[in-house]
Amino acid sequence: MSQRPKIKALAGLLLSTALSGTVNAQSTVADPSTVGAAQTVMVTGAVAQPMTLTLEAVRALPAQSVTLMATAAGKPIQHVYKGALLSDVLKSAQPKFRPEIKNDALRYALLASGRDGYAAVFSWGELDPGFGNRAVLIAYEQDGQPLSALDGPLRLIVPGDGKAGRYVSGLSRLFLLKIGQ
Repeated sequence: MSQRPKIKALAGLLLSTALSGTVNAQSTVADPSTVGAAQTVMVTGAVAQPMTLTLEAVRALPAQSVTLMATAAGKPIQHVYKGALLSDVLKSAQPKFRPEIKNDALRYALLASGRDGYAAVFSWGELDPGFGNRAVLIAYEQDGQPLSALDGPLRLIVPGDGKAGRYVSGLSRLFLLKIGQ
């Protein structure tokens, strides 16, 4: 199978999963009057320990900081984010990987969605310290301050993404999905 049909098949699978209600990013849309109110993050899908994360639970995990530089309105900007590693959160949910299958973890994808319906997809290989080793954060602070009501209380921060397109503000759901056999 060439690369293009594989990508189309993955996109179709994710879309059909989302539309079936198993993971529906639109269901996480918040009433505008509650934006910034206490929110939780549901961790579900192919995990042995589904969980509901609160801001306090994320703060209780080992903290990491990352400094990111970007360009906004033609001017360089820099922000320091603080939070927990996404891989630590996912590890505690105990993904249903099969150790007897070589690199079974690489058959999984993560759909992260925000309460506004925005969503982004990651392969497990990007997130696992043993493979891509990307320090993706579930951030709760920017420049030493709690995230704004628009971005928080939790936001996914993806160092190395050129356009910050997979930064998911108002993070509300993490859904682990097995792709293929």
